[in-house]
Amino acid sequence: MAMSEAQLVDLVIEWVRSNHRPGNSRNGEISAGTDLIASGMLDSFGFIDLIVFIETQSGCRIELTTLIPANSAL
Repeated sequence: MAMSEAQLVDLVIEWVRSNHRPGNSRNGEISAGTDLIASGMLDSFGFIDLIVFIETQSGCRIELTTLIPANSAL
């Protein structure tokens, strides 16, 4: 299933809202520019869970060796 970038961003935002631990983020706000790691919304395990979710929803494999966690903004 091909997704547009906007659809993917919306999907990720909804997943993060449903799956992050609210106590880990400073204000709970999330947008396309939110750094998910630095904001505390996702830790390393949450980031991997998100990748698995994206792969499942999109049908595309994400090569983990090409990811740079410092670039974790939506």
